[in-house]
Amino acid sequence: MLFFSRFKRLSGLTDPAKTSVRELLSAALKHQVCIEILFTARNRQMDNVYCRIKALRGKKVLLVSGINFLPDALNGEQCLIYFNLPHSLLVNTFKMSPGLARAGFLCKTQIIHNYLDSESRNCVIEIDLPQAYVQRSLRKHERVFPASNMVKSVDLWLRGKLPKQWREMGPSDFSFREGAPSRLRLINISASGARIEIDNVEESDRYRKLTGAQMLLCVVLCGQGRKCCAAPVVCQCVEGLYSATLRRLSLRLRFMQVWKTDCCGQGSWGRVDEDGVPPLRDWINNDFCLLTEKPSHSC
Repeated sequence: MLFFSRFKRLSGLTDPAKTSVRELLSAALKHQVCIEILFTARNRQMDNVYCRIKALRGKKVLLVSGINFLPDALNGEQCLIYFNLPHSLLVNTFKMSPGLARAGFLCKTQIIHNYLDSESRNCVIEIDLPQAYVQRSLRKHERVFPASNMVKSVDLWLRGKLPKQWREMGPSDFSFREGAPSRLRLINISASGARIEIDNVEESDRYRKLTGAQMLLCVVLCGQGRKCCAAPVVCQCVEGLYSATLRRLSLRLRFMQVWKTDCCGQGSWGRVDEDGVPPLRDWINNDFCLLTEKPSHSC
């Protein structure tokens, strides 16, 4: 509750030297970035809601949610909204420093009412246009949920001695290739870890003893244009769960080392520091929100 009470005192005044809330929300609308609603009065009873901006109308912001609520069920709810904008946009267009541009935007507001759109059948949530914002990161590393068309390939080696060159690992235990049927799914990823699920896994003692094990993961993510983000990383399995009923293996991985290449093309394993894996951090900041599928609705 300390986190929320701190922002209940958020001032309604905006520093005139800062970019206005409307400018930031207009950019969020243009790029269709994810808007997260955090309920301040009932944060223990209600999960956060993830939305997109449908329109800015006067002193109101219309959000579209993938979760349907009973009409008027959220009327009058005090809340915070949180969103990120592409790092390159904040630096080049809004002239923010690279360090400041890594933080998200947190705004205090209130829900006016919610209703079901008669045409799209989506839940629309109307909120007051916030008067101010603070910049901060809600989490040490933002966790995102890539769509399958954002992932080019994933290779996972469950165990094995770490080679001097990551390409010497041989065939992976499980893999994913864009456009091909696969049992492996990348559920979410951040600059410091990932969650993976593998279906149709036969029961074995091997899969019940993976927690704490060292693994190797190589993820290749699609960037803007024809660019790709490749990240070979050594992981520690923080949690390995096998469901015999579902025949599913779920892994939560923490990145420990990353393959780094110098200007001469020579590579070696380097420790992952508190800022996470740089290529993944940059992909999340710059590419993810621009590649996210735009919702089908009209303003």
